[in-house]
Amino acid sequence: MQEPRSSLHDDADPAFEAGLRMLIDGGMFQGTRRDKELSDQPFPFNAHVLGAVLPTHEQTG
Repeated sequence: MQEPRSSLHDDADPAFEAGLRMLIDGGMFQGTRRDKELSDQPFPFNAHVLGAVLPTHEQTG
């Protein structure tokens, strides 16, 4: 899997100009037992490079 990449829609945002890396929804799977197993796996990249994680809705499970 590739390192996370951002898609910049507002090039006037200074956080992105400074190189902020952000993860949206972080691979949170819901539903079956297999989904839970997938959610429990470590990220396939160094999460310490992220400046922010943005969940777009409540994650339960």
